[in-house]
Order: sequence, then structure tokens, then C-alpha cells
Amino acid sequence: WDEVEALGGPAPSLIEGAIVPADEDTAVRPISGALAHAIDAIAQLEGGIRLDEYMRRYVCVMASSNIQPQAKAQRTVELLVNAFEYHFIYARHLELLCEIFDEYGQVPCSEFFGTYRVELVVSLYACVVDLHNFEIVMRRLTPFEAGCVICRLGWLHLYNPMKPEGAYQLDLGRREERIMVKTFAQLATAEPGDNLPSVTFRWERDMASMPGYELTEPWLTEEGLPKKGIWDVVYYAGEGKGEKGCKPMPKLRRSLLQLVFIEECDVQSEADKEAGVPPLLFGESFMMANQGIFLNYLAYNEEARKALLKKKGTGASTARDNKKKK
Repeated sequence: WDEVEALGGPAPSLIEGAIVPADEDTAVRPISGALAHAIDAIAQLEGGIRLDEYMRRYVCVMASSNIQPQAKAQRTVELLVNAFEYHFIYARHLELLCEIFDEYGQVPCSEFFGTYRVELVVSLYACVVDLHNFEIVMRRLTPFEAGCVICRLGWLHLYNPMKPEGAYQLDLGRREERIMVKTFAQLATAEPGDNLPSVTFRWERDMASMPGYELTEPWLTEEGLPKKGIWDVVYYAGEGKGEKGCKPMPKLRRSLLQLVFIEECDVQSEADKEAGVPPLLFGESFMMANQGIFLNYLAYNEEARKALLKKKGTGASTARDNKKKK
């Protein structure tokens, strides 16, 4: 009730006809205006739980019809972030928060940065301990919200090579998306079956797709992979039933985790993690056994290569100069 007074309303005992005693309990009768909604909301909640000052203020804000949806959404995001930012959570917890925060969460936050649910996901991303299950959060969002999350966090913070199934549109001119194209090309070549039911390529986003395009061997080399273009792909892995002759290669998929933000040691079920079962770690050894593919193709970095060559050249010229001086 102190918060009601803080919002400009009189104390409950001074509201004529609003409060009447009933067997030592407080009954609330309807009164007009936003103050009535706030009083009703607080009275209903305090029937079961005791609200602190912050929560009373939050209830008043959410119950008021005079406060804009953007303000309510912002206050909810602040409340949830304050509650969870210093805790570890699972992806399913964040997905549940997005589901609950549906009405005001889909209110646009700005023209380009998404909704308030996007703000919540971005703020709590670092708290999620099973990023390999983050796709359940992305499925809860609308396509617009999912696109905003991808743009703000980056593909390599969200892409899971252990679960590559799905449809993607990737720009070969962007390094992180170029890495994803390479992983799909490598997976499609190594894993058996009809795992590319749909794949198209076009030079510009507003151009028509190249007729008769197929993934060919030159695309498996850094020199043969185009420097630009839009690659649309649907990757299929047999739905765990071996459909269309598809069969995943766990070792290859785990080795590709070295290219993304997900740690291989985190790819473990909740039951095994809580039971203390050590995770399977063989992705790095597979990568070391296939260094040529990773260094010359999958993890190839042209800028780093030029910097290394320049450094070697500088070192060689310095050695020649020292030799001449001697």
C-alpha cells in the first residue's frame, strides 16, 4: 500500500468505499482508474505471497492502464535479468522465460534491434550452460526475433555442428557464415546419404538462383570457394532413423565444435552432468589427425596468413641485414 501512495493515490483507509474490514481480512471493492487496478492486483497477490517493495512497485506498474507497454516490457526485462544474471541456467529455462514473457515481450524495442524478448535472450545468453541446446530458445522466438538474435550474437555463438539439420541462408562474403558453408560442405561430403535435399547459389541476394547448381569438389578448397555469393541450403541427417541413407559422423561433428563458441566438454546430457559422468572428448584429436583440412580450408584465415607471411618476411630481411653488418 505504500507503493500506492507513492504513485499519488491516498492510503487505502482513506479511499471511501474501497476498503472494508471482513473478519480481520481486507476486502477490495472496485474503484475507478489505474489506482483501482493496482490495488486489486496487490490485494490478490498478497493473499498468497508477501511482496517486497520492489515487487509491489512492479505489480503497480503492470496493473496500471496508464503506463505504456514499452515501459512494462522494459521493467519486466530488468526484473528477470536482475533475478538470473548471476545464476547458471539451462536453455530450457530461458525458453520458458520467453514463453511466459510473450505478451509484452514481443513489443518492439527499436526499429532494428528487435523486441524485448530479444533483449532478454541477449542479456541472459552468457548464463546458459548448455549452449548446444540453444535451438529450443530460437524456436520459441518469432522469425524476426530469431534474426535479431543472430545479428546481435553472431552465427558462431549459436551454430551447433552437432545439430546442423535445418535450412540456412549464408553469405560467403561474411567470414563466420563462410565458415558455416565450409562445415556444411565438409559434412555433406563425409556423411553418407542424400543430406542436401535443397541447395542453391546466387551471386547477389536480389538475383535469381544459378540454374543446375550442385556442390562440386572445387568448393572443398579455399581457392575454389567463391569470395562472395548467397548460399541457400537445407541439411538433412535422417531424423535419427537413417532415412535416405543418412548417417551422422559424431567424430567429425565434434571436431567442428573447435570452430564455434560451444565447448565440446559441455555437450553432455543433464543427467550425465549431474551424475558426474566425464564427457566424451575426441573432437580435438580428430582435428589434429586431419590438420590439413582444418588449416587449409575449415579454419583458414587469409588475413592471419598474410600477417604471418609479413612477419616471416620481416624476420628474414632482419637476418640478412645482420649478416651484412657482420
